[in-house]
Amino acid sequence: LGSDVARAMGVPSPRLRRTGPKSYLSEWEDSKSVEAGQVGEGTILSDQAKRMALMDLVTGNWDRKESNWLGRANGDGTYTPVAIDNAAMWSPKYVREVDEFGDDALGRVRRLRIIAGPGLFVVRNLNNRRDTEDIDWLSPEDLDIVKERLEALRPRFVAEGREKDLDWTLRNVDALRPL
Repeated sequence: LGSDVARAMGVPSPRLRRTGPKSYLSEWEDSKSVEAGQVGEGTILSDQAKRMALMDLVTGNWDRKESNWLGRANGDGTYTPVAIDNAAMWSPKYVREVDEFGDDALGRVRRLRIIAGPGLFVVRNLNNRRDTEDIDWLSPEDLDIVKERLEALRPRFVAEGREKDLDWTLRNVDALRPL
C-alpha cells in the first residue's frame, strides 16, 4: 500500500507485489543512492521532496533516511527523490502516540513532526523560518486534492483489511489545515 500512497501523492515509488508474508517483488527503479553531500537545496525543496515529506508526515513514517530514498538525476545537479522502503508507515506504536491528541490538530501535527523528524530529510528544511504548525506551501485546495487521491485508494485498503490506516492518514491530512 505504501507505493500506492506514494504514487497517489505524486511521489515516485516503485510498484511492489507481495509474494509471501515476508517477501515481495519490486519494479526496477533506474535511480541511485545519493550521498548527503550531493543533495543540494534544489533537491531538498523540490515539489517531489515536499510531497514525500507530506506523505511521511501523514502516514507517520519515521524511517525516511538516506538509504530509504533514491535519486533520479535531473542533469542540473538536482535529483528527483524516489521513495523506497515505505514499510514504517502506520507503525502501531506511533499511531497510538498520535491518537493520544484526539481532535487536537496542533498536538497531532507536532507529534507527527517529532515521529517523522529523525529520518525525514525534508520537513526540517520546509519551515525553518518560523515556528508554525502549518506547512505553508500547502493550501486548503492542495489538501483537498491529497484527500481525494488518497480516498480513491479506499478499495485497495479495504481489500487488504487496512481501512483504518487510510482513515488515520486522512485525519492527519485534516490536521494540517491552517488553524
